[in-house]
Amino acid sequence: MSIQVIHIKKFEGIEKINLLKYEEENPLLHLPDYKHKDIFIGKANKSPIMYDIEHWEMILRNHYTSVISNFAYAMHYFYKGIPDDEWMVISESEGSVEYFPHFKEEHYSNLDNFCHFIDVVFLKAFSIFEAIGHLLYKFFELKLNDKNQRDKVSFRSAVAKLQTVDPPLYEELMEIIKSPGYTKGVKLRNQITHNHPPYTLSSGINVINGETVYSIPDYTPSKEIKNTMVEILESIKTTLEVLEKNIK
Repeated sequence: MSIQVIHIKKFEGIEKINLLKYEEENPLLHLPDYKHKDIFIGKANKSPIMYDIEHWEMILRNHYTSVISNFAYAMHYFYKGIPDDEWMVISESEGSVEYFPHFKEEHYSNLDNFCHFIDVVFLKAFSIFEAIGHLLYKFFELKLNDKNQRDKVSFRSAVAKLQTVDPPLYEELMEIIKSPGYTKGVKLRNQITHNHPPYTLSSGINVINGETVYSIPDYTPSKEIKNTMVEILESIKTTLEVLEKNIK
């Protein structure tokens, strides 16, 4: 059996990337000037809360800016070519399995670099949601339940507490949380952070009723990951629009 040696070229050509070319599919570009705009601070009257809100608005804008640039880098390596729509071929006659049958050496580098920036985009995308959670807690002066150790500041917990504080805003944000795009984004982010990364082949090994079972590995093609990335950014865009409309 021959062994294939693959040479990964990290961040190949990154200094020559035209970021504007790869930003076109980013839904956040339909929010021009957001990074120069404050949704909460102009409507917060209480000091020192006002200065804390200003601080968290800055954190939110920093995450937002990071998402914009890392999205473009991810798209650059995606469009350089990652032919993994068909990522496995089973030969019944030979009884063999071939993974990534359409890959040449450069495609492994494209996939590796794409995955690096996908990790950053999903980290920063959900950091945006969590920063919004902090802002909602501060703006509406939401309280934590000291008797419940699981009650933490987060986007989801902030939205839940808005049900009695601002029902219209609660309804619109819950609609986003329940949307397919947000749900898929959460699932993919959890796979990246807590489980087996979706862009690498799993072992295919499972233990069922105490017995080891070997099966086809799990793998998510890059096009599906790219589409999920676009959808979670669409959820961020909608969230910011909802906040701008409702925060008064």
